[in-house]
Amino acid sequence: MKITIIILYFLSVVNVAFTQTEIVWTKENTVKWENFEAQPQADSPQAASINTGIKYTWKTKYIDGNQVLNYEIYAYMKPSKSWVKPSEKSDYLLEHEQLHFDITEYHARKLKQAFDNYKLKPSIKKDLKLIYRQIVKERISMQNQYDKETQHSLDSVVQKQWQDKVSELLKEFR
Repeated sequence: MKITIIILYFLSVVNVAFTQTEIVWTKENTVKWENFEAQPQADSPQAASINTGIKYTWKTKYIDGNQVLNYEIYAYMKPSKSWVKPSEKSDYLLEHEQLHFDITEYHARKLKQAFDNYKLKPSIKKDLKLIYRQIVKERISMQNQYDKETQHSLDSVVQKQWQDKVSELLKEFR
């Protein structure tokens, strides 16, 4: 009995440690300041920085004699590479950082759509990598545009426009 409890405890600790390395985007799971674990960059003019990305895995399988693409795609944030200057923490700034995560989710959905539309070819590995890289370029460009237009959240009117825009984009790609 003792061994079982120890093993279960060990597995739960390992699971908790694993889940902290990445936080997967979900509608219900919004970021919290506790998720920003990295040391703030004192020389940075920004008050905070969220590290997000898109991961994908894929394989092909046969269904009724037809080869089909099976994949998993998700947007994530890395707490260990996300930071905030303690004196700058506010709900408003956290919403700005959340929108960066939402923009990443939007691009994950675009990637899913591109994979859904992909016609299988012998060059699948290369093709999917090219599609992924293109979506990542678009994501980075949109993230930079967001920060530039909102002046890193300082322009509250434009910030609200971006919130509305991204909300609509996410609805388009459910």
